[in-house]
Amino acid sequence: FTVPGANPDEDGNPLRQTLNINVGTIGSQPMNEALLTRFGGHYVVEKLADSAFKECIITRAQSNAGITVNAKTQKAVADWTFNVFNSVAKAVKTVDAETADRLITMRAAIGTAEKILDAIADGFVVDSKKFATQTMANILYTGGNPALQKAVADAIESVPALRM
Repeated sequence: FTVPGANPDEDGNPLRQTLNINVGTIGSQPMNEALLTRFGGHYVVEKLADSAFKECIITRAQSNAGITVNAKTQKAVADWTFNVFNSVAKAVKTVDAETADRLITMRAAIGTAEKILDAIADGFVVDSKKFATQTMANILYTGGNPALQKAVADAIESVPALRM
């Protein structure tokens, strides 16, 4: 039998499912915690090594944007995005650690790198700080916390602009 919309394992068994969950994301955390307590398996989520994080940022950004750039540009974009990501995460944690863990995500870092790659491909000026503000900071502006907004703006400003 088949389950409509199911994600069967590689053997096609619909009773063994592959779960992709976002732990700690706003709105999904209570559901995911409840779901994980129903299974006997143990899941370990570890922080990626810096090099793996950078590789993921640039690989996903190129894939999403449909653009491939040379190795030197890949390294520059990945390093800069990684530095901004860490600066923003560190600044937000000083104001509200729980918010930082839920809102400063790899997806925002990938979005920043993607915007930079799009600008490069289209021949536009790369305004890296603007792109970081549009992706990493936008979600924090909706919360209405002036201390968080200032921390993010200061963190992005503290990182030198990307030079290409």
